[in-house]
Amino acid sequence: MIRNGQLVTEKEAIKIDDKWRIAEKLKEFNILEPDFEILLKEQKNKTNVEPDPMELIHSIALNQAGRIKDPEALSYHYYKMAIFMNEQSKDFWDYLVKARLYKLYELKRNGIKKVKIITSHYSCPNCMESKNKEYTVDEAIEKMPIPNKSCTHIAVDPAKGFCECVYDSSDEIVVDLAKLYELSRISKKENIKKPSLLARIYKWMLKN
Repeated sequence: MIRNGQLVTEKEAIKIDDKWRIAEKLKEFNILEPDFEILLKEQKNKTNVEPDPMELIHSIALNQAGRIKDPEALSYHYYKMAIFMNEQSKDFWDYLVKARLYKLYELKRNGIKKVKIITSHYSCPNCMESKNKEYTVDEAIEKMPIPNKSCTHIAVDPAKGFCECVYDSSDEIVVDLAKLYELSRISKKENIKKPSLLARIYKWMLKN
């Protein structure tokens, strides 16, 4: 087998692949490798058992979630955790539910009243039945129609469907070119890049 341009044994290839996967996950969850190595050593000294790097990454990611206050950022973080667990063939459902729930909280915070379900070209037939269905934000929070429990779309683990349906605003969008121009000027002057913040500023401008 070839890895990094060199011929290696199957055992060596597995070790190299595992190391690469760990490095990718550390990068994805913004975990510094030196800090991670220290935590691995501390855990080994405490338990006298070689720790599972992926279990430790999961534990760190879970702690990170508790420190994230922004709903939009938390939604994305839980989605990454759901993917991570799916890749490990472990239960990801609660994380995927939280990802969609915090997206609703973000939309509600931005003044959105109604949402619709957005599917994709690889959505399963069960999910396609929900395409463009509309709910009030409060109704969606109460019923949580997505993620779809009947989804059969396979992300990584073939044992359980991973619903990729998302929410989007179905509110009528008011376009005021003068205010959009002013918003563009403000965003450049103040170096505002976050879409959710720009959306809140625009809504405030429309009311004033």
